[in-house]
Amino acid sequence: MVVKGPSSGGKSYTAETVLKTLPQDAYLDFTSMSDHALIYDDRPVVHKVIVLYEASGLGADRQGEPSLLACLVRSLLSEGRIKHTTVEKTSEGMRPRHLERQGPTGMITTTTWASLHPENETRMLSVTVRDDASHTADILAILGDRAAGLHGVPPDLTPWHALQTWLETAGCRQVVIPFAPILARLCDARAVRLRRDMNKVFTLVRTHAMLHQQTRERDDQGRIVATLADYAAAHSLVLYGLDSVGNRTPLAQALDLALHVDTVAPLVSMTRSEDRARVGVSTPVAEGTIREGGLVTQILATVETPTGRSYVEHVSMPTPESWAYQLTPYHSGVYTLRIRATDRAGNSHTIAAFQVLAHMELDRNVYLPLMW
Repeated sequence: MVVKGPSSGGKSYTAETVLKTLPQDAYLDFTSMSDHALIYDDRPVVHKVIVLYEASGLGADRQGEPSLLACLVRSLLSEGRIKHTTVEKTSEGMRPRHLERQGPTGMITTTTWASLHPENETRMLSVTVRDDASHTADILAILGDRAAGLHGVPPDLTPWHALQTWLETAGCRQVVIPFAPILARLCDARAVRLRRDMNKVFTLVRTHAMLHQQTRERDDQGRIVATLADYAAAHSLVLYGLDSVGNRTPLAQALDLALHVDTVAPLVSMTRSEDRARVGVSTPVAEGTIREGGLVTQILATVETPTGRSYVEHVSMPTPESWAYQLTPYHSGVYTLRIRATDRAGNSHTIAAFQVLAHMELDRNVYLPLMW
């Protein structure tokens, strides 16, 4: 995340205030660092936040003149690790040395620039501090109260630290977003950077759901199920226009987006089935219908063979309301099949398992010896 705004806007104060809600071992903060600092610093960066109070500390990072530090940060943010090879002088001469720092790692920085390097912009969320007169007046009033000793008692941040510790040690961190396919399809696909921005939206939704997991339902795998309230929290961002020199339009109204969340699983029925098939022959063993729910995008058959091996095959859909599956057995014995249909919203339904007996076809011809 990069906090943007004019000088004296309160960017660093905002970052420092947020960091107070985290235990000190949750982040590594720097006012500056060398190009190779992230490579040789032996403190772990896994699941930690790197705080660099000035984005200018990443170096110039211009087109054709990349900053090594900025490249390392990008690797941590995107690939989740740093893999660096250098050479060292040893008693046996110059020898290669391989260094690896494992992430994933987040980052918080601040800047007065309107935008960072394009490769950084698409990897980070931008938060702009308010710079209007009314907000400045509020800040001045608070500064006056502090100078008069009227600032009150600082809040107890112990529960915040305990929450972070609980999330790290005991809380669930897996979140599913049932309405994610709808959001993805509603996005304007003309901007290439949306390939990264879409995941940022999903990350914000997951984060909000994870923080509120005690009031969220779980799916059959124990994962947190995000709700529209989580999307609303992530969506409550205002839009503004920004020109090449940093001039900004007045804050615009946040967009309202009406979503229909499909939570109805498709109903898959089997109308015909065969309980026998010939080894080595493709045999239509089941067919059926699809009703209710959203548009089904995929039907899969999970097949358990007599030898104990399992595999998955796609089931054909002659029409949007019907399905048919052909089994080609290669071993004699009982095959167990399960058919699972999934709609575009991610809802799925599995019909009860059924079995097919595969057998060898016996040659029924009778051969008599030829007598001369």
